Amino acid sequence: MRTHLLTLFALMLVVGCGGQAADDAAADHTESSDGEAVAAVEALGENWERHYNMGAGHGGMAVSHLTDTAIHWTGSGDMLFGKEAIVARLEEQLEAGGSQLQVDTEEVIFAGNFSAARGTYEVGNSDAMIKGYYITLNENVEGEWTTRGVINNIVEGEALSGGTGEVGDPLEGAALIQGELDYYKTHFNMGHPSMVAEKYTEDAVVMASGAEATMGRAAAEARLQGMLDAGTEISDVVAWQAREMDDQYVMGVGTFAVGGSAGMADGHFAGLYKRADDGGLQIHWLLISNHPSGM
Repeated sequence: MRTHLLTLFALMLVVGCGGQAADDAAADHTESSDGEAVAAVEALGENWERHYNMGAGHGGMAVSHLTDTAIHWTGSGDMLFGKEAIVARLEEQLEAGGSQLQVDTEEVIFAGNFSAARGTYEVGNSDAMIKGYYITLNENVEGEWTTRGVINNIVEGEALSGGTGEVGDPLEGAALIQGELDYYKTHFNMGHPSMVAEKYTEDAVVMASGAEATMGRAAAEARLQGMLDAGTEISDVVAWQAREMDDQYVMGVGTFAVGGSAGMADGHFAGLYKRADDGGLQIHWLLISNHPSGM
């Protein structure tokens, strides 16, 4: 497994539902046999690593591969929209100093001109450390890989500040996944975890706040059953943006609101969806970020 650093900003610890730990076999998986393509995507993190560790004044260089309209949706709930806002937040952190960041890239999937990457990160020092999961959406533009979005959550640690959870109106493509979200909400609230789990691929990876990642449909169903047993209800789930990567994969992000359980809170999610044989979408990766302060 190749380790490199990535900056992920102020985040917040939450408690989530656990499950069977993801198999080590998931690490370093890629659906492309092109080693050069994998290395090119990994190089985005390596650039971020190099300039982050150089400290204040290098924020712009650290995220030079981000598009001008890129988003970073932090584990605290803040959505940073646009490279300018991301650089400004990064420079605040770099000026404070004293932190090192590390990310393990565990899987890269290529689809058309796009790629998706997922992994784990750590940020902090010997006195305080924050750990979590992330997903990125990248696009190859004229032979150069750029990053359109970074979404992350918290597994362990305490953030420097809380977020507002304000995200604005849905953007283009949201309808691509809204129907799947409505199905999920309806059958979860009816107490049908097996029907919801059918919307996951056999090797789906779920990365929830405050918990180890799980792999497989059975583990996803067990997590859903645990949420139901705890009295969780989904009061709303809304797609914010979705994009077709190719005819097989769709990446989407959105928000959710829950009730009935003291151990869960509103938050945001990122999902990599894969088309099934019947043309419907199934969850292949799901990152869940709960926010104690709500949305």
